[in-house]
Amino acid sequence: MKTKRKIDISIGFVILVIILMFGLLILNIYQEEVLGLPKENYVSDNFELYFAPSQNSIDRFLEVIGDSEKEIHCSLRSLNFPPLEELFVDKESEGVKVRIYVDSDYKGNKRIYLPFVRFAPEGYSMMHNNYCILDDEIVITGSTIFNQNTIEYALHDFVIVDNEKLAKEYNSDFWRLYNNQSVEKNFEEKDFIEVNDETKVIPYFCPHEDCEGAIVELIENSKKSIGFAVYSFTNEKIIGAIKDAQARGVKIKGVIEKQGITNASIIYEKIENVKEDEFNRRVHTKIFVIDDEISISGAMNPTYKGAHVNDENIIIISNKKVNEVYRGYIDYVYNYQ
Repeated sequence: MKTKRKIDISIGFVILVIILMFGLLILNIYQEEVLGLPKENYVSDNFELYFAPSQNSIDRFLEVIGDSEKEIHCSLRSLNFPPLEELFVDKESEGVKVRIYVDSDYKGNKRIYLPFVRFAPEGYSMMHNNYCILDDEIVITGSTIFNQNTIEYALHDFVIVDNEKLAKEYNSDFWRLYNNQSVEKNFEEKDFIEVNDETKVIPYFCPHEDCEGAIVELIENSKKSIGFAVYSFTNEKIIGAIKDAQARGVKIKGVIEKQGITNASIIYEKIENVKEDEFNRRVHTKIFVIDDEISISGAMNPTYKGAHVNDENIIIISNKKVNEVYRGYIDYVYNYQ
């Protein structure tokens, strides 16, 4: 009788595993096929662009982290995603020097009370970055929040850039945060970093660099079109620049996440062709596309606190194909019914 019970339990366990695996497969198909979300959007020499939720995208992120051989430095808004947490522990055990800086909101996650994890100070500002630097060569940055619920539900993007000069800039910002160092504001314009024949990038680190001014200048120089898909939008200087661009004939198309709408979201009163998203997933991207070549991504919501209070970063990308991919993404979310 006991033997039969053990067999029944074993069969039941196998069936449960099969059901769970089938459920994950269906979820991935739903995310990528039914919703029409991109799987892999743009890959070239030393530059890759991905969207989530997509198991392919998250697998690629974890693969790149897993390939690191010397150092992993990550500044993260959230760390409540067991596959990534476990990967950090595994890499540390392999001799890779892992250092993680996480917003204080995640002190409640006892799994990440590890020697290499430091938490941002509690206070008015938020540590809102979502970037990693690997082996002083590779930068991963974007809007992706590594929280179990968010990563499987919200719409995110991230880029992977293999460039030592860019990695040096991100490492400089990381060590400032990790060592709790103050820094003077430097609002000078920055030069593009060449990644490959088609791609150039510029990083900005808010609030000590002029993220807001960089975005406003690009909008002011726009000639044909501006598109965006953002979580929240209350920055009056950026809103004003878009309004002025529309007045001189630049076509505007924008989507704001409905959960990010506040009383300060004055965008609807000032600009045509901007709407709350009707997507059944939370839009957490912070994407702008300007004309046919410039795209802006990163962690910074176009708000006052995003530009002047929180620790944030943006990356400006000059690449026509990347612009086309981001623009197609904005169109999809904008037109979704």
